[in-house]
Amino acid sequence: MFAFIILDNDAILDHYQAHGLEKSLKLFYNRFTPDFEAYGPGEFFLDLGKETAARQIIYQIWEELVPVYGRKAVIGLGPSKLLCRAIALLDLKDLRFLNLIVEERPQGLLIILPVEWETKVRPRLPLEVLWPLDLKIRRQLLKLGFKTWGEIEAISPEQLKVQLGNDAYLTWELAKGQFSGSLQRPEEGIRVNIVWEEGMSNLGPALDQGAKQLAMTLEAQWLGCRELTLEGTTGAGRLFWRKRLFLKPCSSAGVLQGETRRLWHKLKLKDDPGELLLKAEGLEPMSMRQLSLFNESDIPAKEEQLQRLLNRLRKDYPASVLDRAVRWNRSRREQMLAFYDPWRF
Repeated sequence: MFAFIILDNDAILDHYQAHGLEKSLKLFYNRFTPDFEAYGPGEFFLDLGKETAARQIIYQIWEELVPVYGRKAVIGLGPSKLLCRAIALLDLKDLRFLNLIVEERPQGLLIILPVEWETKVRPRLPLEVLWPLDLKIRRQLLKLGFKTWGEIEAISPEQLKVQLGNDAYLTWELAKGQFSGSLQRPEEGIRVNIVWEEGMSNLGPALDQGAKQLAMTLEAQWLGCRELTLEGTTGAGRLFWRKRLFLKPCSSAGVLQGETRRLWHKLKLKDDPGELLLKAEGLEPMSMRQLSLFNESDIPAKEEQLQRLLNRLRKDYPASVLDRAVRWNRSRREQMLAFYDPWRF
């Protein structure tokens, strides 16, 4: 049995809050099952196993969601990934028409579709909740007079092809309940293989190139990493690794290159490596940064140099001292920017 849970997310204002809620919900759902997939802010698929055990688990989740998060939830429990979200999207009048098991409480709505009811309920579902199908195709089908999944299933895909083209086959299969039931696992990290030429004594340039490639991948996805790991095997097959933790998400090429070299020197390998891998984990969205008003080519180099200096100072001075120093004696330009752009400062 699969469950689809929609947690009320009206209070989410930006992608930072959405990411924080998603991260918190992952920890919450992991207490009940390791098999889950994030579909959107506050929306998750859960694989709960057999029906008897799934009902017990879903009631427990339903009871704890409101005390933990203070938000109502709509939960659809069904025999497939396709159907559990479909019934969760139904209106109350449609739920009563289909005679589904519905429980309405202050903590939200719980809809259950037993396995033995699937063949009776699925053909009667409205086209509006055939969610994997593109919205334009659903609207086109409604204009053609189709209203339920069963009406689509009753005709052949060749007949649909006249109106929908190649999308007719996908539409017909979805109406019959044929949909991939596997959950998509979230990406846990980004890996980059470090390549160097044979006989190369100094691996510094290869390490820099690998760190630069990792930084470009992170920046392209607007992500930063909290963990940087350098791992690999020696020529004899011995495993080795070193890890660096960051206080804030990092995607700077200069910082990653410097930390990669430090990790390499800390390994103090006596044998030549057979394979090297650089891995970024603990991925989080990077904070927004105001675009520079000046078109100078050396600005990134200056930023990296300042970042290295600040990282060096943090080893000798507490963060509170550095924070006071940043706020001390702001220039006239910074005061004006703070007045016109208060969110930046």
